[in-house]
Amino acid sequence: MKIVHQLAGAAALAALIGATGASAEDPMITGKQNVICASQNIIACVDDAVCMQGKPSTFDMPTFMFVDVKTKAIRAVEADGSTVISPIKTHEVTEQSAIMQGYENHRGWTLAVDKMDGSFTLSATGPDINFMIMGACTQL
Repeated sequence: MKIVHQLAGAAALAALIGATGASAEDPMITGKQNVICASQNIIACVDDAVCMQGKPSTFDMPTFMFVDVKTKAIRAVEADGSTVISPIKTHEVTEQSAIMQGYENHRGWTLAVDKMDGSFTLSATGPDINFMIMGACTQL
């Protein structure tokens, strides 16, 4: 839990620095630097099209993800303190987004981060349940 609080403090500091140093035309996210992302809303659907919406704790998922583009991994800390690592298999930067893809636990996932405002959508699809996670990222 201590790591989550440290990540939250780092995110707040990075957001403050970013808010004071960037012009409206500068991208908030370059796609080439590490970012921390906070999940705010999750939608989960099972194979028979029954869906549920909630915050990360509703689904026993971590709120914060550290996206390490240098080592090509996404790291998150679970409520019990264990670290979850998902390798980034592909990473592309377009004019509008930083897009990453990988797979874990029999699911493929795609993370798209808007370079201008830091908003993100992550989708994870698999044979039994599918997730769409929305939130915001800030560059570290």
